[in-house]
Amino acid sequence: MIIMGEDRALKFDILNELFNISVGQAASLLSEMINRTLMLNVPSVQIIDTQGNHADMNAFLPMDVDGTLMVSSICFENKLTGKANLIFPAEKMRRFINLCINEVIVDEINDSSFSDIDFDIIREIGNIVLWEV
Repeated sequence: MIIMGEDRALKFDILNELFNISVGQAASLLSEMINRTLMLNVPSVQIIDTQGNHADMNAFLPMDVDGTLMVSSICFENKLTGKANLIFPAEKMRRFINLCINEVIVDEINDSSFSDIDFDIIREIGNIVLWEV
């Protein structure tokens, strides 16, 4: 018999492993899109109960990030109900978008402006990563 705390820990471990596998598959798909090898870090998985309260997302963001962050979100309602957020540093997202549209990549990218097309690409990247999960 599994004690409730152990059951929750086991479910969390399974969820982490599913994310690990899925991120690898998403990296493979995205690599094919840009015709380059792409390495994605396995995301930190946090389960936040927001029912009745509004969670303070700052408590879950890394403290060592400089610059602007971009968020791609997806809501799901099937076997699980919830919302998943992918958080990317804008600088890295700009670099990836440039790869997607075959623009020249400069060593120092300081362009933090994004067009509607850029945001469409970001949404598609989020869909690829999150739907692989």
